[in-house]
Parts: sequence; C-alpha cells; structure tokens
Amino acid sequence: MRYGPPPGENNNWELLKGKNIEDRYLLKELIGSGAYGGVFRADSLIQGRQVGECAIKLMRVPSDREEEHIRFQELQLAFQIDHSHIIRYFQPGRCKLENLDFFYLPMELGTESLEARLRRRTLNDDELKELCQHVAAALRYLHEPNATIRKYLKEHNLGKALVHRDIKPANILRVGDVWKVCDLGIARTVHAEASRTSNQLFTRAYASPEAFDGTVSPASDIWALGITLAVAKTNRFPFPDFQTVEQLIQYIRQYRLQLPNLPEPIAEIVRHCLNKKRTARWTASQILEYLSPPRQKHGNITPRRDFLKWVGFGVAGLGGALLWDRLRPQPTAIRPEPPPTPT
Repeated sequence: MRYGPPPGENNNWELLKGKNIEDRYLLKELIGSGAYGGVFRADSLIQGRQVGECAIKLMRVPSDREEEHIRFQELQLAFQIDHSHIIRYFQPGRCKLENLDFFYLPMELGTESLEARLRRRTLNDDELKELCQHVAAALRYLHEPNATIRKYLKEHNLGKALVHRDIKPANILRVGDVWKVCDLGIARTVHAEASRTSNQLFTRAYASPEAFDGTVSPASDIWALGITLAVAKTNRFPFPDFQTVEQLIQYIRQYRLQLPNLPEPIAEIVRHCLNKKRTARWTASQILEYLSPPRQKHGNITPRRDFLKWVGFGVAGLGGALLWDRLRPQPTAIRPEPPPTPT
C-alpha cells in the first residue's frame, strides 16, 4: 500500500501549498516529496497568528481500515520518541485537504540535510566519525527501545522494536550542532528479529539485499548506514549504478566489497555494515562500542572486562606483596658478647 501524492495530481504536492490544517498549521513551502508523502515548511498558528515554524509531513490515509488504524498508532508512537539524535515530533492528526483524507505529523525543523551538505562538499574524517556516532545512537534507540517505548509497543501490539526503513542523507538533518534522523513517519515496528512486509517503501540505492524480498529488520537500517557513510566521504556509491533492480540485486548478492578512500575506524564499520548476511552485520550498539574510547574491541585487543580482571589480579598481587613486606619477620641484629672482665 502506498502513501503517495493524491491520485490524479501528477505527483504534484505543490497544489497543497498555502492550505490551512485545522487552523493550527499553514503550509508554506514544499521541502520534499516521494512515494511516502510530502513534507512542507509550515507556520504554527494560534488563533490565526504565527507563533513559530515547523515541518509538516502529509500522508494519504490508507483505504484499508486495519492498516489505517496501525499507521495512525505508529504516528502516535513517533510522538512518544524522545532522543537527542532523532527529530522531535509533535501530536499527529488527521485532516481533509482538496476533499482527500491525510494524516499529518508535525516535527522539528532542521537547518540542513546531509544530502544538501554533500552537494557542497564531502565530510572530513572527524565529521564522518561524528555522523556515524549520531546516527548509530539514533538507531540504537529505535532498535533497542527503552521502557516507555516498549510499554507503548506492547499495549498496542506493535511489536518489539522500530525499524526506520529509509536511512539516507536526505533523512538526516542538521539541527544546531548535531545530526538527527528524521522521517519516522514511514518507520515500521517489527514483532521479531525480522518481519515480512508488502510495503516496500525504501530508496533502492540504500536498500539491503533482503529488503528487495520484503524483509524488514534492524539490520536493514545498518546496511543503509554503511552506504550513507561511504557516500558522505567519497560522494560515490560502493556499487555501480545499474539500469534495473534485478541487476542491482544480483550484483549486491555477489559483490566483493572495496572501500577506497575511507579512513579507519569508519572503513571497518562500513565493512561490517555491508555484510551480505543480515545476521552477521554489526548492531548499532556494536558500532558505538567500537567508536567509544579508549576501547578497541576486536581480535588482538583484550576485552575491557578481562583487562580489568587482570588489573585486579595485578593490584591484588602488588597489595599482597606490600602486605607481606610489612608483616614478615624483621631481621634482628645480633649484638656481640662483651669481652670478659679482667680479674
């Protein structure tokens, strides 16, 4: 099921510019659109007066009642999300524009997308590491939800975790001095490690091999992060640009990954993100662990727990040696016998 532009409007969301949503928001400028819907810059209104700016995402209401109910619950879930690297969402709603029913989702307005930044220049090594840390932190929050989000998911039978499904530069925004993931309006919940879906709403160039078969999992987001990091540094995709989806899928399933011009530790992260085997990819937590100083976590590096254990043994040994030094019997000086007294 698609949530795209109103039928018969030739995919032109511009027709909705200037529309008023329930006297609360005035649509001013189309920021972007696609199969998922349209995003507008909007004025926030109180009694008809502008009190601020925000972004508004519009999506067509599904014709299927059950799907409609699930979709609105998921929009409500976006409103519950609170993380420093995820765009802040406000109370969603439903409205009628041009005699068509839409869901709308107000959100924090970013200053620039990563896509726009990359049109000017690629990221340097420090910026690339920062981007990786910020996006991985957002994905860990979605893939490993906290108690509040888990409670909401359970109460509404929405599954166990969230999968974004469309991580890419256009959906990563700069807000102040941090990067934030946006467009949770198409995020889906999963009931298990991976779920099947007929809603293949993703961007082909960033899609994992299993996504083309309709499989949704946190590992799909990790794959997309790997592609995003490679593009952010090199301004090129790690795979050729094929004319058909079939050619792309065949190449991805057979490729040997080459990542020139990627600095460490990002190159190592990208290699683990782009593992063809879904279950072998790193998780967001593993990525953050790998980036966190002063630990390196692999191969010839002693794990922190073992390191602390050996440090403990060393300290204990040193303490025991010092204690023995203090408690051991001290040598006693032997005083010589005085000479006999002459008689």
